[in-house]
Formats: sequence, structure tokens, C-alpha cells
Amino acid sequence: SLSLSLFRSALASEKCDTVIQALGPNCNPKLPEALRRHPPPDQLLLNTYEEVLETFAALASLKGVGEAVPGYQLPEDEEERKRREREETMIYSPPPPLKGMQPDWKNALIRYVRGASKKKKASIYWQDDEFMAVYDAFPKAKIHLLLLPCQRIVDSPSCLTGAKEDLDLVDRMYSRATWLTERLLEANGGRLEGVGKIKLGFHAVPSLRQLHLHIISDDFDSPCLKNKKHWNSFTTDFFVAPEDMLIALRENGGFHPNRHEMSRLLVRPLRCHRCHAELSFMPRLKIHITKCKKKKNITE
Repeated sequence: SLSLSLFRSALASEKCDTVIQALGPNCNPKLPEALRRHPPPDQLLLNTYEEVLETFAALASLKGVGEAVPGYQLPEDEEERKRREREETMIYSPPPPLKGMQPDWKNALIRYVRGASKKKKASIYWQDDEFMAVYDAFPKAKIHLLLLPCQRIVDSPSCLTGAKEDLDLVDRMYSRATWLTERLLEANGGRLEGVGKIKLGFHAVPSLRQLHLHIISDDFDSPCLKNKKHWNSFTTDFFVAPEDMLIALRENGGFHPNRHEMSRLLVRPLRCHRCHAELSFMPRLKIHITKCKKKKNITE
């Protein structure tokens, strides 16, 4: 009939080729063939709809029964969609390093927290509602990310206290960075050759505002690694492991670095982080660490 043709045409335009119609039980005693016996009408209605949904699920290949509807995909749970999208973006692909300091560079991380521009979003490696990991604009190794909280503005580690809120924040940053490191290595497989171990740490006296945890590989293979300050900020006690930060907060009620001592650490002689050999200048140190096989803790 014409009405059926129009109905089929409308279905085709919506890319729909299967319709299941369920008619509820007749519970009106004034109508013929009204339902008067067991099961109760509400239970029968429930059973009917369950059967309809199971049939539809079978058609959509959810239970492997029946023939799948070509090209059909069920709407994805929002949390599951976010999780899948995060995992799909675990490929480590940093943008080119910046060519120079940008205006108001000290607040660069705060601008991420307050809402990254479209240009800045290319520098975000991963994020969820609580944290984001951004590519370091001047990476000092093959892998160099900064993990920062999104919910709070905390200028630096020195602003942290022994309060439960701060302890929980650092502990969650530590856990998330550990998880992120595992996922990063898992997702990138053989793409990241020669990266060595990945280390986590805070700078005792950071140059950028907003608390951030460095996720960095100890190959230190980068053209942005240029001087003693760069090197020593990752290979001396200036680089504070998250577990040491937690101890300081619990035992001392805060993190209180001796700024004079920290400044001295940044200008100490260059030493290999593996064998502790002293080298006279950066080019020679870089050549040395590509050949040095002796493994040492990065903060020793």
C-alpha cells in the first residue's frame, strides 16, 4: 500500500532496516479478550519488553544471536567513551620545542588549568577531570611530561602543608603519574627506543607557577638540555621524588627547601647520573651518557 511504501521510505532515509513493535497486554475488562488471568498484567508487560530488548540486542550482535544489523552501533556509555578516547590518545607525539620564552611564561601552566586555547590543546598529552599531562615546552629528554592538577591552583611545592587535602593531592599525583607512565610505555611499544628509565619528581624551586610533577626519561637526549642548571635540576637533590615530598609533608608539616643550598646544587660540576664521572662541559657529558651503561639512581 501507499502508506506502507511511505513508511519504508522514511525508514530507509534514517538508515533503519529493522523495527520491532511491542503491543502491551489488553487489561481493559470492557474490551473483548481482556487479560484476566495470571500472570499479572504488569509482570506480563515487563516480560514482553524484556523479550523485545533481548531480541534487539541479538540483532545488534551484543549476544551473538541472530544476524547483526549492518553498521549498527549502540550508543556508548559516556564514561566508557572518555576512557577509550584517553587510551587512544596515549601515543607520545610532542609538538616541536618552542624557539624562545613566551610573554608571561611563568604562568603558562596556570593558563592550561584555566582553559587551554585551541593552540595550547595540541600540547596536552592526556587529561581527565582531575589532572592533565602536558608536553614540556622545552623537553630535556626523549620523554618529558608535566602532570598538573586541574581543580586547584597551587603555586609551588613550598605552598603545600601537612593537611590531608595536600597529602591526598600529592599522593594522587604520584599514583596517576605511575599509571600514566605504564600506559605510555604500553601504548608506544617500540616507538620509544633508548629512553631508559622514566623518573618522577618535583623541582624543589620550580620556575613555573602551578604545582607540577615531572615525568622524564633518563636518556636526557634533547637539544633543549644546554647547561649545568638544566642538568643539575634533574640529577641532584633539586629533583624531589614524590615519595620524598610526602615524607616531608607528613613529618615537617610542609616542604621547606633551603633556597641557598638549592642554588648551589644547580651550579655544581657536571656528573654522569649513572657512574658519577665528572665531565667538563655539556657536549662531552652528552657523548658520555650515550655510552655509559652503569645504572644509578637519578637522584643519587
